[in-house]
Amino acid sequence: CIRRADGPGTLHGVVCFGAEDARPRVKDVGQAGRERVIAMLPDASPSCQPAAGGIVNLTTLFAAGEPRTMTTEPFDVLGFSVVVTADARWEWTFEPGATEAFTEPGGGYPDDSGSHTYLDTGTRRVAVTTYWKARFTVNGEGPFPVPGPEISKTAAPLTVPVREARSELVAN
Repeated sequence: CIRRADGPGTLHGVVCFGAEDARPRVKDVGQAGRERVIAMLPDASPSCQPAAGGIVNLTTLFAAGEPRTMTTEPFDVLGFSVVVTADARWEWTFEPGATEAFTEPGGGYPDDSGSHTYLDTGTRRVAVTTYWKARFTVNGEGPFPVPGPEISKTAAPLTVPVREARSELVAN
């Protein structure tokens, strides 16, 4: 139950009892706020290191360009003050048949929390989907889960050329 300053209600789980005037319930606030939450979540901005692409048999580092956790500023939903906190996880498809899940967004050197090693040359289309698990508070009460499945956002694919580096002996 969410008590508004102007009316009665008894706190009992996530439903208001005792208020006869059809006030919104937590479930109603969550459903009304879901689309706003989706719009507030950041979009991935994937990148890789080395920036020129991967090298066969060496680790290529990937970064989603998003935070692991984010919290919104308070916003209004159906007359209530709502704050959303969301935790992300990532699913990268580095090449056909090579999809991996990560709980960290990855980053530049020396962060190898989002990495992949290519075994042969070629150009890859690398895709990342972020899955957000969100919860919200209403007028400071909660947290309550944002209704529905995890919120997923897929970034535009990243083109990653993978080349081979060869050593060459040079005389002094």
